[in-house]
Amino acid sequence: MSRRKSTVELSRLTFSLPTRLHQLFDSIRKEQGYATISEAIRDLIRLYVERSLTRENKEGRELGVVAYVLPASKDERKQMLISDIIKCEAEFRDVVQSVSAVAHAGKIMRVAVVCGDVRRISEFRDAVEALKDVNVIGASGWRIEEVR
Repeated sequence: MSRRKSTVELSRLTFSLPTRLHQLFDSIRKEQGYATISEAIRDLIRLYVERSLTRENKEGRELGVVAYVLPASKDERKQMLISDIIKCEAEFRDVVQSVSAVAHAGKIMRVAVVCGDVRRISEFRDAVEALKDVNVIGASGWRIEEVR
């Protein structure tokens, strides 16, 4: 029995990952039952696209938090990261107030309390996620009308 050729046009992507992240991803991929890394990556991209489209269609005001971690690094790199974060937060000052603490092993954890237009909050989270070496570790939000 022969397989029919798919009519879906495919694109090939090449990217690099830190070895440890690749190992962790591969382990989780296998636990989740994905036969290949490509299958798992396709699902992740689908979820990301769906989440982005859902956020684009949201309206109203929201209250929430975005937590992110800056890695322990050399002073010079850490100062650049802090500067990038501060610039990002300043750009979204209409929806963000943040606090930070030095966490384990010199890492810095920042928590941004967000309140305001849902689209602006989404733009802020996307901007933080786009910063190199900054990891968003959690984000939660609630419609302001739902918070009592």
